[in-house]
Amino acid sequence: MTSDPWDCLYHGMLPFHEHFRHSVTQISALLTTLQPSSPSKNKPTNLANLLYLCASLCRSLDTHHTIEERFIFPVLAPRLPQFAHSSQHTREHAQMHSALHELETYVGEVGQRLRSGRVKSGAEVEEVFEWDKMNGLVEGLKAVLLPHLQAEEASLRADVVKKAGFQLAEIRNLIR
Repeated sequence: MTSDPWDCLYHGMLPFHEHFRHSVTQISALLTTLQPSSPSKNKPTNLANLLYLCASLCRSLDTHHTIEERFIFPVLAPRLPQFAHSSQHTREHAQMHSALHELETYVGEVGQRLRSGRVKSGAEVEEVFEWDKMNGLVEGLKAVLLPHLQAEEASLRADVVKKAGFQLAEIRNLIR
């Protein structure tokens, strides 16, 4: 069975959204290895990997949202109000940007402390990193991000864009 050509915007967005979901899953998995009760053997390496993944996710989401808000949402908004300025999806972006800023700030602080050379073993990770704080920041981001991805994907399905009165060429031009 071939895909509906009207789903091209949905299918164009899906790899990015799946990447964000995968990144959050990886971050959550790394976080479990950094719990205070976890064995300390690989904690310094896992912390460095966690910081890298978090920083990468923050940059990727920021870039993704910038592209959506500048180039895609303005075309969709006249016929799909959920993409208009101050609408559902843009409000969710604002909530995510706040969560991303908090996460990025904390990642920067921990990274700076980690680079200071104070961590020589896994047992010392807690000196530069508060697991509860990082977990709270990641969970806060996930609470906004994951439902947003689902809602945005639902808004881009073939039946929705057809019902809104778009021409197929208009939808295809958004992903070229």
